[in-house]
Amino acid sequence: MSGFKANGVNRALLLVLVVLLAGCGDGGIGIGPVADGGIRGTGSSVGPVSGFGSVVLNGVRFDTDNASISGDGVREQDDLAVGMLVQIDGLWEDDGLGVADSVVYDDTLRGPVTAVTQPWDPLTRTGRIRVMGLEVLLDAQTRTDFAALADIGTGDFVRVSGWLRDDGLYRASFIGALPVNNEDVEVEGFIDSGSLDTDLDQFRLGGLRISYRDEDVDESILTDESRQLDIQGRYLEDNSGPYIQATAIRPALLAELSSKDRDLQLAGVATLAFSGEGRTGSFELNGIPVQTSVETEFDDLAPSDIRPGLLLQVEGRLESGVIFADEVELREADAELEGVPIGNSFNLDAGTFELGGVTVRVGPYTRIEMDEGDERALTFDDLLNNRQITVDQQFTFEVEGIQRFRENLLDAIYIEVDDEAESGFELQGRVTAVDLQQQQFVVLGVTITVDSSTEFDDSGQLEELTGAVVEVEYSGSPATGFFAEEIELEDD
Repeated sequence: MSGFKANGVNRALLLVLVVLLAGCGDGGIGIGPVADGGIRGTGSSVGPVSGFGSVVLNGVRFDTDNASISGDGVREQDDLAVGMLVQIDGLWEDDGLGVADSVVYDDTLRGPVTAVTQPWDPLTRTGRIRVMGLEVLLDAQTRTDFAALADIGTGDFVRVSGWLRDDGLYRASFIGALPVNNEDVEVEGFIDSGSLDTDLDQFRLGGLRISYRDEDVDESILTDESRQLDIQGRYLEDNSGPYIQATAIRPALLAELSSKDRDLQLAGVATLAFSGEGRTGSFELNGIPVQTSVETEFDDLAPSDIRPGLLLQVEGRLESGVIFADEVELREADAELEGVPIGNSFNLDAGTFELGGVTVRVGPYTRIEMDEGDERALTFDDLLNNRQITVDQQFTFEVEGIQRFRENLLDAIYIEVDDEAESGFELQGRVTAVDLQQQQFVVLGVTITVDSSTEFDDSGQLEELTGAVVEVEYSGSPATGFFAEEIELEDD
């Protein structure tokens, strides 16, 4: 659509990993039917920090007053930042509140930026850098303590908190600046197939050479190439090029997670497509096998939709390294919306606003930016109070989010606010109802009327819209109704 920024890459990169013992419900995100909550009590939660006032993790607000806080350069809560992946051990209930016993942070990558392979593009909100030669993807969800992601350059020494994708690239949830210290670097990943040489005491990870000493490493953990490792050491260079001299090698977080049996909620990227018949089958999520059955509940997607790169959330029981899924949910942006909201439609307490007849919900993962070139992330409170979004002002909102069919709303993942007002509305989403008698259809919860002036692209029949993904340009208001100006069918 003409008013939307290119965001196909954003969707592919949009990765949020959350690991929980079952018992936190839907974590405040509202994905389809609410799960029954499973076991509640003491457990572990792993994922990106999404807020403070205690520590907010996956929608649960953990009281950290009596918690131990530790990790790479982290000794107290003030050392944490939004986007950092942490592990919280503690207790919580399904009311969104918990009490933390411990909070642990660990860098995914720590070292020098060796190249900027794709300069940050503020239009597509994507970029790429290399840390010690390893490719790191930046997107709209990447948080940073640099003034802007575009400011990250070759020679900067950074910490990266994020996830390793199935294609060997790292998706950054957070990038922070550190003083240069090549004597203390870190990398997580898998040993390159066939690269382990126990005679020379070395192997490669993502092409980066890792050297080790027998006395520093339990060599038995290197023989399983399917085990993700956490490597710390010194970043050096010799005649063969740069390498890491490892001082410690241990299993990474996901490797430790997979070795334990537990009730589990895991959200992340699919690394193997679904294979099976009906609801019964299997796929992989972040490299962990997931087994589904006729009793598995699929929310907002069909099993056959699951493919590598798709962001999902799985709830079930982890046994012997396999997740037996009770519920599988979509967590990737699949809808868009653009237009000027009605100023008095903002509800800070509920975290919602109305835009073009669509209810938009702002949650703990929503990233909000003003279109000012500084890419500063705002909270909903910042937007309404500090930036003075009022009834009298005209701001264009561009929203990317997840279409929640059960609740008839759009869960916002990314919102950009532009102070130049545009007329009319644009949306992209799946049609949930068609009324041929009234010449109307419903998408993202808003009813839109078709008349003789409506222009159809790729389709000339209203009945062809049933269940289809469409792009719609429309106009109107809640008082007068909404009318389609142009409708285009999208690839599913």
